[in-house]
Amino acid sequence: MGSKDAQQGVPRATVICIVLFMSSIILLVVVSPKFRFGGGVSDVYSGIGSASRVTVIAGEPEIFKPRDRQKAQSQDYVVGASSGPSVVPIDLMNMLGTQDYYGGISFDVLKCAAPIPTAFPKSTELEVDEVIKKFTNALLGELAGILKVDVKTLKPDMPVSMIFSPTAASITEAESRFANDPRSLAWADAISGVMSRFMVYRDESDVKTLLVCKDNKSKKAENTQALGTNWCPELTHAEIGQQLGFHAMPFISVGTLAHDAMKYGVCTKPPGMRGGYGQWLKKERMFKKEWATFDTHSADIDHVVFLFDVLYEKLKIFTKQYWLGVITMQNPFDMFSIADIIYTVKPDLMIEAGTANGGSAVLWGSIFELSGLYNSKIVTIDINEPSWTPGEKHWGGQAREDPRTKPFWQKYVTFIKGSSTELHVQEKIREMAKGARRVLVLLDSNHASDHVRNEMEALCPLVTVGSYCIVEDTKMSRWSADGPLSSVFTFMEKHPEFEVDRSRELLYTHHVSGYIRRIK
Repeated sequence: MGSKDAQQGVPRATVICIVLFMSSIILLVVVSPKFRFGGGVSDVYSGIGSASRVTVIAGEPEIFKPRDRQKAQSQDYVVGASSGPSVVPIDLMNMLGTQDYYGGISFDVLKCAAPIPTAFPKSTELEVDEVIKKFTNALLGELAGILKVDVKTLKPDMPVSMIFSPTAASITEAESRFANDPRSLAWADAISGVMSRFMVYRDESDVKTLLVCKDNKSKKAENTQALGTNWCPELTHAEIGQQLGFHAMPFISVGTLAHDAMKYGVCTKPPGMRGGYGQWLKKERMFKKEWATFDTHSADIDHVVFLFDVLYEKLKIFTKQYWLGVITMQNPFDMFSIADIIYTVKPDLMIEAGTANGGSAVLWGSIFELSGLYNSKIVTIDINEPSWTPGEKHWGGQAREDPRTKPFWQKYVTFIKGSSTELHVQEKIREMAKGARRVLVLLDSNHASDHVRNEMEALCPLVTVGSYCIVEDTKMSRWSADGPLSSVFTFMEKHPEFEVDRSRELLYTHHVSGYIRRIK
């Protein structure tokens, strides 16, 4: 017959489960403020919500969806709010680490100066040390002026972040305070001003300054003794920074900064990154409508996906993505899209600009095999031949196996050494494309906008109707000072025979607006 509860249609086990579930919810939402969907998150992060390095993301937990969406948006559900039942603050410095917060996850270089031994090959070690000492003392003098302290109290081997915040309990706390200290911007300007006296390059037989004065001329540095000269006294530190850019790590010790710049050379970041890459990212790329690059229906979703992308690059996940023992450096979301394009378009010829270590060509060859495209071919182009040495560390990851030994490489792939923008390479490609009924193009080489623009004009027209010219890694334009995205827009304005197919972008794509389909 069963129990009384069972006879009444409510099993005892069900009652127990409901009670346990409700108890868990009560404990989660009421007792523990850390896990509240509402103000608890803001309580936990109170004190940093307005910090310049904190990015605030507003989200809407589905379980507590408000009935009046419009009213909620006008109050708490606004990106950038510092509190509210759905606000989640993200600390960019903690996420990126101090070095990447200032230096960035992209190689955005404005100017590079030669190390002293390169600029002056006959210089002695003693002369180089004298230059480093002169550089260090000049920086210390500027730092003392900014902090209004006696220069004798400053230690060249102490991190500048600790000098700014001597009461900080840890280096992490000091770096956090430094990022939000307005004096750090004056220090960034001062570093640029002092560096300009030492930043030189070798022009044939002469050594010249990178700094150009108001007379539009660089100055000639006769010897190492001339370094440290104020070449353009009419220029302020701020004006020099706009011309030469800014040091990527202003928080390190003065001694280290001077030593490394003179011994190994130094490259600067663009003027927009004066306050650090993280601040530039938040101000210029995170929230501006024109940079909402991902194909989503919500600004909040775009921000979350963008932060994921930044983290993906920070952690260098692309160096850990293997296919048949070879690094492919292909985002899995896009890998599925391109695999489906191969299956549906069924190209006779795939043209890949940018071979790298050959992993992607092996991947596409295996998709050819699985799709039954046994007579199709892949031609892949690079200025460097794909190489593999056991245990060799590569910028794209740790090599495991040689891609050229793979059956799919040997069956489907032809390698051409050279640049995709070189005429003799383009002539070979056009000749191969003549007999193909269906041509698919992937552009994944140099991602600088000028290069991609030339590459698109040369190779995209080879694409057949219904197929694609896929411009890869257009996402880079959002988190770097340059990238391929502008080239896509320029190309599309001139080529009505193509359209951007955003249906191929599966939320997290590396090729935003990069799947370009030929329609006529």
